[in-house]
Formats: sequence, C-alpha cells, structure tokens
Amino acid sequence: MNLKYFDIKEFACKETGELSMDFAFIMKLNELREVCGFPFVITSGYRSVKHSAEASKPNGGGTHTQGI
Repeated sequence: MNLKYFDIKEFACKETGELSMDFAFIMKLNELREVCGFPFVITSGYRSVKHSAEASKPNGGGTHTQGI
C-alpha cells in the first residue's frame, strides 16, 4: 500500500497492535488529506474487539472494530 500522508502503523489498535483497517477507507482518507492540504492526526484507527473501549459495547463493538 502506497500512502503519501500516513504510516499504516498509525492505524493499529493501541492496546493489541492488531491492524484490520478497511484499506479502501484508508485510501479515501489519504485522498482527502491531499485535497484539504493540512495534516490529519490519527488518534484512534482500528480497535480490536478486545480493546477496553470496545469490549463492553453490545454487538462486538463500534465502527472502529470494523476498521472504518
């Protein structure tokens, strides 16, 4: 994957290190960054269903667990 503005590691789960991002989503984000012309700070990308913020959510977590 060729990303101009991001390092794929930025999207990894902060607690488990897992990375199951939707790559089409990341590519769209990269394109949006190009158009906007200013940096985006990734504070939370993918979250494992084991992540403490997701484990208590019904149905296995939110959109972070889907990588979008």
